[in-house]
Amino acid sequence: LATLLNSGADVNLSISLQSLLPQCLNNLYGVSVEKATLRSHPLAILPKFIEDICDYLNQEDIIQTEGLYRIPGFEKEIQEEIQRVDMGERIQLSQPANACGLLIKFYKYVSDGLYGPLNEDFRRLTKNFSKEDRPAQFKRLIRQLPSANREILSCL
Repeated sequence: LATLLNSGADVNLSISLQSLLPQCLNNLYGVSVEKATLRSHPLAILPKFIEDICDYLNQEDIIQTEGLYRIPGFEKEIQEEIQRVDMGERIQLSQPANACGLLIKFYKYVSDGLYGPLNEDFRRLTKNFSKEDRPAQFKRLIRQLPSANREILSCL
């Protein structure tokens, strides 16, 4: 490259910043909801692939699938989709169980937890409040969450 640049030839180099970043810096799984959103869809509240999964799962014929979130999906296919997401590609949604698996894995591996900085507060909620008081306390805590985490919860 240096020889080519020093040769005086008219060279047009176009390199995307994305290709220069180490692959681990592009990961959307295993990072905070905020980071995943910034990396995949900077002007949105949710990561683009989460929006796509939610839109897919909320289709009338799919949302009525019995056992939708209980059927695990195919692990190999889910891992392949995670790799696509981490490489910045659009996901291929054709199996409801795999879509649920992608969503569940994202929630499971979010670095700051699904409840962000309030993880412990949500855990204490079940111990410190009666069944009657929990819904109001739950709503109060949800309002305190970062907007991306709130949106992800609403997707469920």
